[in-house]
Amino acid sequence: AQSFEQLGCHVQVVEAPFGDEPLDIWMAEFYGGVGTKLKGVLTESPEQLDPAVVDLLSGALDHSIEDYFIKVFERYAFRETVREFFESYDLLLSPVLPVAAFDTGLNVPPGWEDRNPVSWVYYTYPFNTTGQNRACRSDCRWSGESIRKSIFSVPLQRSRRHIRGPIKRRH
Repeated sequence: AQSFEQLGCHVQVVEAPFGDEPLDIWMAEFYGGVGTKLKGVLTESPEQLDPAVVDLLSGALDHSIEDYFIKVFERYAFRETVREFFESYDLLLSPVLPVAAFDTGLNVPPGWEDRNPVSWVYYTYPFNTTGQNRACRSDCRWSGESIRKSIFSVPLQRSRRHIRGPIKRRH
């Protein structure tokens, strides 16, 4: 964000720009689709899947069509909230992950046991929920840290021109 300010951009901190976390919306659509695709494996040979995947998909197909479409319409409303945000802002800078890398073999980072293998990545899946494909991931080094991290720069609902200008000037 400081680099963008140095380039002359106005940077403003916005807490929870899209309102409530859309995890239930994302899970209904994604797990409903994956559960449908893997239904045979789930019912006949679940041992072929990672146990965390089996846990996440168990119950995914138990919802009624009405419940599913309630989430579809909630997703439309969420997309509209994001669209409205970008009526006032040209760019959103956000971390990709809320934590640094952690050991393999874990489904969630230490200290995040109340989350599932998707919900702990709560900067990433909301953009998947919007249906947008314009998020750009950039590796960066935060001052004072030796760990490389990534950020999203998201010029949703706008042309890529809005983000390329500042980036070209920097290089």
